Amino acid sequence: MKIKFYSFLFLLTAIFFTFCSRRNNNNHLIDVDSTQNIIQNKIYENYKIPLPIKIYKYLISNKIAINTNKLSHIDKNYKNQATGTNALFLGLYSADLAICSLSDNGQTTLYYSQICYDYANALNLGDAYDKKYLDRIKKNINNNDSLIHITNTAYNKACNYMDAKGMTNFMPFLIYAGWIEMVYQSLNFIDENEYEKIDSIIVKCKFENLVDYIYDVQVETNAYYYNKELKNIVLNLGQIQYAIKKYKKDSSQYPQLKKTIENNRKDIINGKIL
Repeated sequence: MKIKFYSFLFLLTAIFFTFCSRRNNNNHLIDVDSTQNIIQNKIYENYKIPLPIKIYKYLISNKIAINTNKLSHIDKNYKNQATGTNALFLGLYSADLAICSLSDNGQTTLYYSQICYDYANALNLGDAYDKKYLDRIKKNINNNDSLIHITNTAYNKACNYMDAKGMTNFMPFLIYAGWIEMVYQSLNFIDENEYEKIDSIIVKCKFENLVDYIYDVQVETNAYYYNKELKNIVLNLGQIQYAIKKYKKDSSQYPQLKKTIENNRKDIINGKIL
């Protein structure tokens, strides 16, 4: 009887210390940064467009190393640029920020967070990227899980804000640029002869869903008829669609597909979309 009693007492003690340990491990996270309540991105969810963070996590889970070697060059001209240009760059840098948050590089994450903060504020995106956002980044600079959550939540809030405020003329620029940067970075993480992994990424990135979204924006707002910049995006998507079709028929066309994505990225960076 005593043996059973002591065994039961030992089990209770073990459970108690395990519970305390888990609580203590969570103490270094700020409550608001808990991964329990993730804000969903309505447009991405509705159209099943993958967020950059999900694609990068998929790469990591398949033992494909990601790095910050090819991040976009920082452009700090946001105060003197058109709204559409700022939306393009926020999309571009948000995709890069997702890489930073997964790369165990707190300082680079902080740097790109500041850039996203500046562009978001130039677009007047409410409290998505506010000073509290930067404070949370600084306080969690050495905690990757929190950085991933904070940056992802800010981007989702920004997209939801644009959707709620009817910023239909500019949101496609944000999503298009983020998608281009996501695919550009992902293809550069994979060796050029690993066609199975390349095929997988092309499928996972769901190009057709991005096209569906842009098409719906055109139809619902007549934006295509008065928005020259959106026409440029549609033309670029046509080039990508053609390159993907050629690659699917003949894998030797992969360099051309990769070049097409790279050219789209250059158009964004060099201001050729707007």
